[in-house]
Order: sequence, then structure tokens, then C-alpha cells
Amino acid sequence: MHASPPPPSPRARTRSALHSPRVWGLAGLSVAATGIGVTLGWLALREVAWGLLGDLLTSAGLALLAPALALYVAAGLLRGVRWQLLLAPERVGARRLFLIEQSGTALDTLSMVHVLDEVVETGILTLRDRVPLGTVLSTLAAQRTMEFATTIALMAGGALLLPQLHPYWPYLTGGIVAALAAVIALLTLGPVMHRVWLVGRLGLVRQFADGAGLIRTRWRRSLIALAISVAQTLLLAGTGALLGLGVDIHIGPAALGVVTLAVFFFGATVPGLPLSFGTFEFAAVALLGRWDVPAAQAVSFTVLLRGLTYLPPLVIGGVFLSREGLLSLGQLRGLVREMRAG
Repeated sequence: MHASPPPPSPRARTRSALHSPRVWGLAGLSVAATGIGVTLGWLALREVAWGLLGDLLTSAGLALLAPALALYVAAGLLRGVRWQLLLAPERVGARRLFLIEQSGTALDTLSMVHVLDEVVETGILTLRDRVPLGTVLSTLAAQRTMEFATTIALMAGGALLLPQLHPYWPYLTGGIVAALAAVIALLTLGPVMHRVWLVGRLGLVRQFADGAGLIRTRWRRSLIALAISVAQTLLLAGTGALLGLGVDIHIGPAALGVVTLAVFFFGATVPGLPLSFGTFEFAAVALLGRWDVPAAQAVSFTVLLRGLTYLPPLVIGGVFLSREGLLSLGQLRGLVREMRAG
């Protein structure tokens, strides 16, 4: 009998992993994201008057931070309530869903390509809370579609009313078309995916179709979730409006709210550096420049916006993921492997 070959050494396994297409793909994405973030950051910061920036930050209206933080936390709590509404009858509380969402946001802010949050949120709900994978994915798709549609609608309404933003209408028109396509796809294609030949036999596809079908048939519940999305988006816009006033940007609350949503949207969709460095600054400088706001003021706005909206998820996510045993990168990888194996 032939002896079985010895198992590969740890060094050989590491060498094999380093040469895998997945690793090279992630490395390529990271390099591209770094290049985009550095380039956009340089374009935004090259004309900043650093002395003015320092003066603005040291003299910022700190009294506005508390109400701005309250609005941001309220928006996060509404996201938990909306997810609970869409997940029903699965018994996962809004408070736990809020913590899961904040943890996903924290991981998303630390990554260059924004995909890790959905992976971890899905893993926690399927493995720890025993929610069917297809149900999690369908409700995640519904949430992202609602957020995308409401954000685009509010930005388009603002651009319609604000002459300074009229040049961005071609981009917003494309966003409106994409939002409508996403809503139509979720409500029409999602529920019938189980009928697709071969693919429909997969349990995951059937679960997703069932979840999407519930979202369509329980239309009252879905309309409430959509209304919650509108309220949550308005709260985010209000958060930015207060922070803009804190650094003496007086272009009106509606304009500040629209700019805030656009900065968030740009930072969440364009790959870049962790904590959206570069992407936030580029979007804020470009948009606020339409009102002749100096670059230093625009950048000071992003500093406050980043600190107020990224620090709470990082703290909450750190505590929650530690409690779930997922604080280290190795533990997160283990969760992903366990989810794949399941």
C-alpha cells in the first residue's frame, strides 16, 4: 500500500493562500481603493487654509454636538425598528438589531471596499440568532433598496429646489433610474426567483424568494418600513445640518441636509481609505464650493461629521463584537467560514 502524502506544512499553506486568486483580488481592490482615496483627498486638501481650519475646529459650536448626536442615534434606532418590522415573525429584538447594524457600520468604516458589514451582519443573524439565510438576505436587500431610494429622492428634491445643485441633475437622474429598477426588481423578480430553472432548487433561493414575497404581500408593513427609511434619512440630514452650523456654514438647513446625504452617499459607494478619508473631503469641498464655502470650512465640516457619526458605531460595535466573540480578525474569519460551511 502506498503511504498517504504528509499534510502540507504551515509555511506551504500560507504560501498557497498568498497565491490564491482571492487574495490577489483583494490586494488589487485595496491598492485601487487606496489610490482613489489618496487622489480625492489630495484634490480636496490642496487649497485648504490650514490656519483657518484650525481656528474653525477650535471655535466650533460644541453646544450643537449633543443634539446632532441625539439625531444620529435616533436614526440608528429607527434602522433597528425597521429591520425588526421586515424580519417578523423572526424573534429578533430591535435593540439587538440596532447593535448588529452599528457593528456592521463600524466594520464598514474601517474597510476600503464596503462589503464586510453585510457579511458579518448576515453571519451573526444566521449563526447566532438562527434566522434563515434567505430571510436575512431578502430583508437586507429591502433595507438597502429603501435607503438608496429615499436618499436619492431627497437629494433629487434638494437639487430641484437648490439652483447651486442643478449641474448634478444628470447624475441624480441616473440614480433615480437605478433606484426604481432596484425597487421593481425586489418586488417582481425577488418573489419568483424560486421558479428559475436549476437555481430555484437551491434552498437559499427559495428562502430569499419567500422573504421577498412577504415584503410584497405585507404591503402595509412595508410602507411603514419605507416611512421609517424616510424619517431615518431626514434625521441623518438634520445631523449634518447642525454640524454645519457649528462651523459657521450658513447656506440654509435644507442645503446642508442635502450636502450631508450626498457626502454620506459618496463615501459609502466610492472605494477609498478607511473612515472615508479623502472621499468625504472631496464630496464636501466640491458641493459646498457651489455656495463659495471655503475649502477649510468644508473640511472642518467633514471632521465633525466623521467624528460624530463614526465614533459611536466603533465604540458600540467594539463592545458588541467582543461580547459575541468576534473582536479579532481571526474570529471574524471563523464566522465567515462557519457561515459558508452552514
